[in-house]
Amino acid sequence: SLASGSDRIRVKTTMTNQGEDLVDLESGFTLWPEGGYKFAVPGYAGEEEATVDKPIADRFVGYDEDWAIAL
Repeated sequence: SLASGSDRIRVKTTMTNQGEDLVDLESGFTLWPEGGYKFAVPGYAGEEEATVDKPIADRFVGYDEDWAIAL
């Protein structure tokens, strides 16, 4: 949620698996704006597919006329 006047979001997730163990499954969040501009993650510009074996950074930066976000 984003409180009025705040520049930080709070995200909380609770997961329950009532089936088989899923040891290869990792939880996480995806935030991707439908508009605006996005900076490429360093090292991946121009690549069609990201490779996890050479990450330079684990961040996202996006902006538009009246908003900006950095994770």
